[in-house]
Amino acid sequence: MCSVYRFLDYELYDPVTPKGRARIAFLSEVFRRILEPFASRWSERGSVDAIDVCCGRGIGAAALVEALRSLGIEPRVTLVDRRREAVEFAESFVRSELRVDTRSAILDAEEVFRVGERFDIAIMAGFSSIHFDPWRMVKLSAAISEILRDDGVFIMEEIDRLYKYVSRGLKDVSLARIASGRVLIALHEPGDYDPSRGAIKVVLVDVCSGDMEELEIHPWSIGGIAAMLWTFFQRVSVVEEGEIGYIVAEKPRRVTRASDIAREEIPVEAGREE
Repeated sequence: MCSVYRFLDYELYDPVTPKGRARIAFLSEVFRRILEPFASRWSERGSVDAIDVCCGRGIGAAALVEALRSLGIEPRVTLVDRRREAVEFAESFVRSELRVDTRSAILDAEEVFRVGERFDIAIMAGFSSIHFDPWRMVKLSAAISEILRDDGVFIMEEIDRLYKYVSRGLKDVSLARIASGRVLIALHEPGDYDPSRGAIKVVLVDVCSGDMEELEIHPWSIGGIAAMLWTFFQRVSVVEEGEIGYIVAEKPRRVTRASDIAREEIPVEAGREE
């Protein structure tokens, strides 16, 4: 991950910073409220199997452990991310801070079914939908539904980027962040949009260092993600916390095997013909 992207989300997503620890406390309370109605089904066992998909540096996993323990339930946690350095940091942090039984895997999120286990709870914390075009989101939804037990629960933390872009507009040049004496701007060329994949290209520039990174983003709405998940789960609801939405999906339908979809190529090519 280049220095520009680290600068964009460093403090909020690093569990050892004050902002990171505050985020763990906030998420823990949200998870506790969401999971409390389900606690009775796990309390007799006293433990659950949980998985944090796109785990990053472990903030979501740490919050989930604290939430479950507050409900009298001891979790076993599996951490999954495509970035080895993130998984290694997350596993070290969660083990040392919370003394919890952990496992880990280096995988793309839509291939999480390759872990080969079933879980009671899956989470995706950190607004990760921006990285998934609709085709990959189908694969991700199928993969999550495949790894959960029949009464399993999936919690996905998101913000409504579609509404944000519609209401505020996507500017050609916009200020992304000012912090620690550094300025980050986002550049967008109006023609850099692929309608077949809902993909927008932006370039992040650190004005102070000159570092640049090109990103492809996908502005999902919370309703759009919830509807997608409804295809794969029997019940879907949304818990609102200010601008943040927590999509809660229960009881996988098992209508499509993720392992079957994984073998198929996405049926559209990236980019457009001029």
